Amino acid sequence: MTIAPFLSLRTWAVSFFAFLALLYCHAQSQFDGIVCWGDSKTEGGQEPGISYPGILQELLQQEGYQIKVFNFGANGERTTEIMQRQGSYPFIVQPFTIPASASKEVKIAINSRLRVPEAGCNPCYIAGVEGCIRHDWSDQSQTTFYFQRKRDGKEILVSEPAQIETDAMRNHRNDLMILDIGYNGGFIGIDNWVEQHFQMIDYSDCKNYIVMGRASHYYTESPDLEQKFAQAFGNRYINLCKYYIEEGLQKAEIEPTAGDLADISARRPPRSLFLDEHHENHFGYAIKAYLVFEKLKELGYISPVASINIQETHPSPGTIYNLQGQKIDRVTKSGIYIINGKKIFIKL
Repeated sequence: MTIAPFLSLRTWAVSFFAFLALLYCHAQSQFDGIVCWGDSKTEGGQEPGISYPGILQELLQQEGYQIKVFNFGANGERTTEIMQRQGSYPFIVQPFTIPASASKEVKIAINSRLRVPEAGCNPCYIAGVEGCIRHDWSDQSQTTFYFQRKRDGKEILVSEPAQIETDAMRNHRNDLMILDIGYNGGFIGIDNWVEQHFQMIDYSDCKNYIVMGRASHYYTESPDLEQKFAQAFGNRYINLCKYYIEEGLQKAEIEPTAGDLADISARRPPRSLFLDEHHENHFGYAIKAYLVFEKLKELGYISPVASINIQETHPSPGTIYNLQGQKIDRVTKSGIYIINGKKIFIKL
């Protein structure tokens, strides 16, 4: 597999093997879906529309896996906020009264610096009442939140601190987890960081998971960190930093710049895979998704697909087909197409 076709923001692609016809596939999995937990490096969008969970979804779909990928990345969140959304760390609201009317919003006090309630938190439940939490970004302290119930009902007094039950707690406990957490702190030392991963794993009903190692252009390689994570998580661990340094540019088919070579010499992920000091560009996110996809197969989390009615085809140069086998004159929207015998994802 090559990631060379991820050439620009407008056109980037993943090429697999020579195209073996249009087919319908069915893949068995041991989980309901895949949840990618993290911060802005999971949320993505630094380049519009691009994130590693999004690319992972495309890789799964084009290989016939009908598995939904959920992007629960939240910009700026620490490990503890991510754990609160997932359910493995107490998420508490202080006493307040839930109004009877669904049109009324009420200010609440919570033990969180929650940043993106939409990422696995909303809709949530307080005292059994379904509603949504809203973050008031106009407040510079970033600690003001509101709750609004979904339906009219009885006024309810929450007389003592209560646990907030998130959407992830109700609906995503049987999803396979990809954990890429810790860039914004929230832990004390590497051992505590590792333990927080295990807290999330223990809380989940699905014991299938993958842990991503720390990798950004800001950090050089940390042998102590990598060793502890590798010992803790074994073959479920992806040493992303090492891969970026040793194989990243080759996988993306990027000619290294002088800056890249200096980075690699210093055991720092090369700058050509990054948009800024912390966030990958489309090359970096494509590699990240590719590594997760390969690890899913390696660990047996996704079984081989069964192909139906396979026929070899040889489209002529420039011939474009959609995945339904229909010849089209031109690409008008983002998606996967068969061009010159290869499956190509085009981002418009």
